[in-house]
Amino acid sequence: MITPAQHRILVKEDQNTGGVISHAAMKANMHRGTAARYLETAPEIEAKGLLAHLKIAKPEVAASVALRTFQRGVKVWRALNGPPKEVFFPQAHEPGRAAQFDWKRAGELGVTIAGAPFDHLLGHFVLPYSNWQRASICFSVWSAESVGELGFG
Repeated sequence: MITPAQHRILVKEDQNTGGVISHAAMKANMHRGTAARYLETAPEIEAKGLLAHLKIAKPEVAASVALRTFQRGVKVWRALNGPPKEVFFPQAHEPGRAAQFDWKRAGELGVTIAGAPFDHLLGHFVLPYSNWQRASICFSVWSAESVGELGFG
């Protein structure tokens, strides 16, 4: 958390330096990462702090503004101009409708049997509704080259 005085200096120096955050942070006596949080996204700056800053910067404009009215205005402004909300697609899993299967080449793990490399696949099976899982070793390794050699490609 920074003080209101640090925030005033940070904003002023950011404007004076043309957006060079490291210089503004140094003048406000704070870490660059902290200054970047307050200048780039500023989600933690509350309407109360903004109104206090406005009353100092432009007292003739902010003299008649009520806090609650200002808070509502900031909320609307953030909804229209603030950072985008996270996109979320809920997944509804139904029993018996889906299964997921994935393969992993496990030869790169360097497993050896009697000194010989054990080139194999791991198969991973999941039922999403119950989250029941099973993994098994697959002893046959198929590749594009081996499929072509067998005449299937």
